[in-house]
Amino acid sequence: MLGSAIVPCVFLLIGRCKVPESPLWLKSKGRHEKARRVVFRVYGADVILEDEGEEPKHKAGFAEVFSKGYAARIVFLGILTLCQVVPMYAIYTFGPQIMTAFGLGFGKSAILDESVLSLFFLVGSLPAMFWLNSMGRRPLLIRSLFLMAVGLLALGLFPTAPFSR
Repeated sequence: MLGSAIVPCVFLLIGRCKVPESPLWLKSKGRHEKARRVVFRVYGADVILEDEGEEPKHKAGFAEVFSKGYAARIVFLGILTLCQVVPMYAIYTFGPQIMTAFGLGFGKSAILDESVLSLFFLVGSLPAMFWLNSMGRRPLLIRSLFLMAVGLLALGLFPTAPFSR
């Protein structure tokens, strides 16, 4: 069951091969020409990198990341990630047992049902990638967290609800 995750990973790995490095990262490494080519390929001829000849004036150290207003932001993002990742892994790790508890499958059938649920998750991620550009990160994140909270609330409030096929 855990080995089946390699299938989407292979597709992501193949897809990642065509994703260029960040132009700003390339520029910071002194690879200005490659950065210009990436900007041209991705954004077109009308876009240029700002401050073409300047090097960064200040590099932040590790301690600076946790100072001033950044510490609160890091804690917030850590909690946000925790609230997203933990429920997802908890549900997917115990997916076959959850399916069995809801009467949706027993034994190998529960694993098949969980695989179908994972397929829906994968397919549902595709429109989100397009909505990210049209809707924006913040509204998409807020809406998806709200829907996740509704689903988890339903699971929490009705743990013994009679579900059937």
